[in-house]
Amino acid sequence: MEYLTNLIGKSVLSIFEQRIVGTVLNAEFDTMFRRVKHLIILSTDEENIFMLPFSKIYSIDAIITIRNSNDLIVAVEQTYPTLIGCQVYGLSAKSYGKVLEVGLERSVTQIIYADITIEISHLFGVNSHTIIINDLDKKLYKHHFAPRTTTPPSRSTQIVSILTDANNGIAMPKTITAQPLDK
Repeated sequence: MEYLTNLIGKSVLSIFEQRIVGTVLNAEFDTMFRRVKHLIILSTDEENIFMLPFSKIYSIDAIITIRNSNDLIVAVEQTYPTLIGCQVYGLSAKSYGKVLEVGLERSVTQIIYADITIEISHLFGVNSHTIIINDLDKKLYKHHFAPRTTTPPSRSTQIVSILTDANNGIAMPKTITAQPLDK
């Protein structure tokens, strides 16, 4: 298993060009932070930022090797959120501290915070600053749609007519008509 903090700062070697093409800055995750999509690479001249698809990595050891630099994609964004440093909360409203490490095996397998390791299956929700874990003994589902609600029909009628006073320009109610609610 690789850890995200061990990958950050490693050099990336292109086997075909036989040269170092950059250094790992960060990782880009999918929307639910369950899989690493790309490693974010700073070029050796420190002028360009590239995205390296995680599937294009040939090997990871003291350095990261790729077949050739054609696998690098020019990055459009300049900042990528990471899980490290995110605040961890439970559905029970308990605060667990900040993420110290992320365990990777082609996908995110563990999140480590405050010397506690949780499996990714307990992850309930993630944004760029907060992680919510399921720390309850219940199976909960996150729905990605708004609940259906209906507005009850109005049982009262109000008609308000506003006329402007010619002297000082203040709007004053002329008539207010209301229908009482049925009991």
